Amino acid sequence: VNSVTGEDEQMERVLPLVAKYGASVVAISNDETGISMDPDVRYAVAKKIAAATAAAAPRGVPTEPNVREHASLLRLVANSVPALMAFYDADTLRCLFANAAYARTFGFDEQTVLGRTLEEVIGAEANRAIEPYVDEIKKHHRPQRYERQLATPAGPRWIDVQLLPHFDADGTLTGAFVLINDITRHREAERAMRESEERLSKFMDASVEGIVFHMDGIITD
Repeated sequence: VNSVTGEDEQMERVLPLVAKYGASVVAISNDETGISMDPDVRYAVAKKIAAATAAAAPRGVPTEPNVREHASLLRLVANSVPALMAFYDADTLRCLFANAAYARTFGFDEQTVLGRTLEEVIGAEANRAIEPYVDEIKKHHRPQRYERQLATPAGPRWIDVQLLPHFDADGTLTGAFVLINDITRHREAERAMRESEERLSKFMDASVEGIVFHMDGIITD
């Protein structure tokens, strides 16, 4: 929560909400008397805000170390799941978060991918291909799902992509989560099954003998 001041009324109103939603606090060192030009007064106001925040911490307001711990835990979880994950800003389409697998897949690391546009990350051709899904989520705020091929150094892979809209407390679209799963193995299994069925069909068509499939004496084909 940005711009929390040392005014008693504001802290009484804001800190319970901060506690409820587990937010952190960005403070401004002024109170009911305004912003003092005296650094000692501003320091005293800052201590007052810090004390009120610390008092609220047991109710759920993260202190700075806890914020870092939560961020570290989130990063650990994101890097442990067997999926590519990212979050893009709705207005700029810039990457605000990515797990290691997502960044690595597109030739970046977790830091260098941040701030880059969707087109810069996935390439112009792929960006054009998925543009209808991006437009749909921006216009109608509905989740989108599609499959596409992804070129990698190990060869082409098939991926299943989900775009999940994210909204702020006012219901405004702020961005979208991207979840990607590699479905190459399933696609290859489907292809192998089709090829097997095609070979069997050709064999049966070419055979001069009658072929019957049965199960427990009942003809099935």
